[in-house]
Amino acid sequence: MRHQRLILAVLLLIGVVTFLAFPLFDGSPSSSAGPRPFKGSPFGAGQQPLPMARGNATLFKHKLDKIAVVLKTGSETLLDRVSIQMATFLQHAPNLVVVGDKPGHSIGAAQMLDVYSDLYSSTRKRLGLKADGSQDATVERKKKGITDAGRRRDDQTSSLHAIRDRVVSGQDVQADGWKADAHKNLPAFKVLYETYPEADFYIMIDDDSFVYWDNFIESLQGRDPEVPYYTGQNNHFKGCDGIPDFGIGVLIAQGGAGIVASRGAMKRMMGVVDKCILRYKDCWAGDIRTALCFRDAGVLIDWGVGFHGVPPSEDFIYGDNPCEKPSVFHHVLPWQMQKLYDTALWDLALNPELGTTMGSIYTAFHGAGRDVRIDTDRKGGDYANAKVVDVKACEKRCEVDGKCVSWVFDTEGVCWLKNSPRALEKRKGITSGVVAGSLYVANQKSVESGCLFMTKESGPIEICHRLFYAN
Repeated sequence: MRHQRLILAVLLLIGVVTFLAFPLFDGSPSSSAGPRPFKGSPFGAGQQPLPMARGNATLFKHKLDKIAVVLKTGSETLLDRVSIQMATFLQHAPNLVVVGDKPGHSIGAAQMLDVYSDLYSSTRKRLGLKADGSQDATVERKKKGITDAGRRRDDQTSSLHAIRDRVVSGQDVQADGWKADAHKNLPAFKVLYETYPEADFYIMIDDDSFVYWDNFIESLQGRDPEVPYYTGQNNHFKGCDGIPDFGIGVLIAQGGAGIVASRGAMKRMMGVVDKCILRYKDCWAGDIRTALCFRDAGVLIDWGVGFHGVPPSEDFIYGDNPCEKPSVFHHVLPWQMQKLYDTALWDLALNPELGTTMGSIYTAFHGAGRDVRIDTDRKGGDYANAKVVDVKACEKRCEVDGKCVSWVFDTEGVCWLKNSPRALEKRKGITSGVVAGSLYVANQKSVESGCLFMTKESGPIEICHRLFYAN
């Protein structure tokens, strides 16, 4: 009898433990209870754990089977930079080519294809030309000669922030891969097209780029891949093709922020690419060579939105629309890349219809708490201003306003209210801040034309149209 009681007690204990423990690990998609709160959420307590990525399975809304990707790297940076890309967004890209400057290098199962070593001799041979006696790679990149046509291009380390905020262009100028960089673009696109001739769209990125695949594919929806199309972050250039100053030549797509082309554009480029490789051999930047070759093939750049030349660090310029969907960030450090990927997974789990917006990225990187900075300005985005007695009055004015996200109290005692966080800029005597519970968020509800921008008091006041997807 005593043994029976002991057995019953043990069974009862097991039942209680099972009842209490199993809901914590219930991964069933049909569970009505929903996910348990997870304290480690990048958005604060009360959110669910990150969904797990499994191999190359696509967790996102859109498949990538018709997207071909070429990753441009170098022998010195392959392992240091590409590892985090392979572990995050690139694990979902089935059509991938990795190119570099030397043979015999691999990362995991991916071999880095050498598109540099005998580039010019092999190109002359394909064109039936005799060798001209020149060395195969004679031109090194220079750290100047390009500027942003649509927004600030900042390849230098900001005076406000340390190198930890981004990969700095040219910080590894002594590396062979960086010196060879300009020579890789055109042969890389050639290899990519020859490897995946049936892809609908093609994208070139650097080893410090991050891509939000769902946003990228959505930006291409409705486009016929047979129609020539070339886009990216638009920039002016000088120093190639006889262009002496910015704003004179054709616009180009800045390389690290993503160079995108349709199958129709790639077909046209392939007809002239070998000639372009030789014609623009002395041009100092690969993205300029790419634009000039597309031009020679009769394809000019389309205006691109969602391609960002810097990561979302503190001096990133957030636009007025928190519903804007970014496609690519450049100069991304490994820890930033992981956070961007985590944000994509969170957004997919919490609001798959809306996805990742600039609002959710701002919250992930900067939080939603009060943020006051002394001797710091936030330029642009003003919609109201008034004289106030002090900093506290300015902050309070923003807090009670229906649309205010950030504020600036200047040296004249004027309080400026702003509708986005803006970029930080050192300026003595000025105090600025973002209010707690920032309104710079994309609402968790999607509508047909975009997302709702909420205010504290009046609810939805404005529909954020996806103008950045307009043809």
